[in-house]
Amino acid sequence: MDPKEVLKKYAEIRFDKNFSKVEKLYNHDLSYMSSLTFIKFEILNCLILEFNNASITLTNHFVERMLKLSLILLETKNITLSEPDKYSKKVNHLHQQYDHLYLHETLNHNKKKKLISEEEYKFLSNDGKMFRDSYSHAQIGKINIKQPNNFSGQMFSISDVKKKLTKGESNFTTRKIEIPSISPSVAQLYQNISAEKNALIYFTKVYEILINIEKRLEEI
Repeated sequence: MDPKEVLKKYAEIRFDKNFSKVEKLYNHDLSYMSSLTFIKFEILNCLILEFNNASITLTNHFVERMLKLSLILLETKNITLSEPDKYSKKVNHLHQQYDHLYLHETLNHNKKKKLISEEEYKFLSNDGKMFRDSYSHAQIGKINIKQPNNFSGQMFSISDVKKKLTKGESNFTTRKIEIPSISPSVAQLYQNISAEKNALIYFTKVYEILINIEKRLEEI
């Protein structure tokens, strides 16, 4: 089958299966944080197509950009583009102030300025940091921390199976084996399972925090 047709079919099946799961997020319009809309759609597209590892990785970027953007937007609320010199001076200053900061630093700034709640701070400091560190640094032990230490299965000979099948037999000889879950193929299998379970939950929670930040920017 033509690879192009395979990809089209894959996308159609995943769209029919998954769009309803993210439809509300697609239809929600951002205001203060509208510059994040393009990345938002990229993440949602990953979720629809079940590119869950990619979704988590991009959500990590989304989180860090969201936290820096909120600080910049807070301090430029009362400056418009009708004052280009004043606006440019302020944005350049804020860029130098915040752009180089690490996650824990932007979290502390957002908490101090009451842009995020204590509960949101804890989520991003714990769950958010776990996703960020484990996926950014490919730390399989952290990604698969809830998976068993060992993977067990049955081993058999393909040639033996073929011979017995030609004879109409089905009593194949197998033996149980156990290997570490950090073995490359097993680790990747577990990572995919973990990503499938967590990708949508993670982004949905992050997006809820983003909506709350927008409300606070309006109120402060």
